[in-house]
Amino acid sequence: MTTYVLRDGKLVDKHTGEPTPDVSDGILTPQILSDLPAYFSVATGKWVEGRAARRDDLARAGCREVDPSEGPKYCHSKKWAERLKMDHQPPPPPKPRVTVIGPEV
Repeated sequence: MTTYVLRDGKLVDKHTGEPTPDVSDGILTPQILSDLPAYFSVATGKWVEGRAARRDDLARAGCREVDPSEGPKYCHSKKWAERLKMDHQPPPPPKPRVTVIGPEV
């Protein structure tokens, strides 16, 4: 996919400098990606602001971004499993909550 940048008020190809193609039969709409909101990295214990900082943080921690295709191939909801033609795996039952009142015997 070609990347365009704004130079002298015009969209041009990032590498060649050629202007955007003329689209007389349709509308040329560039996709603009905003930067990532800042977050606290549990891997490094540092504040991460932006895409470049995120890439750097992942590299420093020896981590990588997980591709959606690597995720689970099942649904907890029976309705969605049927709609998406996936396996249905009910969620595990919740763990019982134990409250201790007073000294243990």
